[in-house]
Amino acid sequence: MGLGTTREPEGSCRRRGFSLVEIAVAVGVIGILLAILLPTLGGGRAIARRTVSLSNLRTIGQLIQTYNERNNDVYPWALAGVNGCGVPIQFTPIWQMATQWPIVFHDLMEPQELRVVSLAPGARREATMGPDPCGDPPSYFYSRSFLAAPELWRSGGYSGGDPLRGVRTDMVTYPSSKCLMWEWELPYLNREPRKLGPDLAEPTPLLFADGHGANLTPAEAAAPVANPLTGDTARLHNTPHGIQGRDY
Repeated sequence: MGLGTTREPEGSCRRRGFSLVEIAVAVGVIGILLAILLPTLGGGRAIARRTVSLSNLRTIGQLIQTYNERNNDVYPWALAGVNGCGVPIQFTPIWQMATQWPIVFHDLMEPQELRVVSLAPGARREATMGPDPCGDPPSYFYSRSFLAAPELWRSGGYSGGDPLRGVRTDMVTYPSSKCLMWEWELPYLNREPRKLGPDLAEPTPLLFADGHGANLTPAEAAAPVANPLTGDTARLHNTPHGIQGRDY
């Protein structure tokens, strides 16, 4: 054996580290896989949260049913002066009920529970924030079609006294086709929801008058009739013939 040489033990193998090229290739492959998988994972998370939002609406639908039974089969409706959440209701005109509907359920569910089901997953307002569970807007709209006589949204207009009044459950002609409530913010998309005018152009959790829920696109609902009292033309709020019409 010559000087300066080292003999490796029999049965051993030489260990070699990764080259910079191999590391770069591995990092590149991992990056590609992440780019493919992350949108899929994010989409799955949005679907799961949309399902939770739909479950919230079904719970709210059960509250509305209980309210109806306690109020002579009249849908939630209130004017200023009616107490809710321990304070006087102050929304005038009645159209503000679209976002302040939780205030009439204060005696049907514990305030904190009501607060939780009134917010969609990922809503910018925390479910525990603020001392007043009705102080911040919920994630769900209550259709204004349920706040006035259906004649208000007929093509010939309305005449015959004040149209602002509670409507009875038996006045809903197509309960499986008339939307009662729906989510308006979709915070779990992690981007601004697409809109067509004032209407969401995204699959959105909706609750119908018969109690069933579905993910449908508000912008594809029946074309609205302008509310002659407000000029509002948002779909689902301004269904032709009001609660006697169809949204889908």
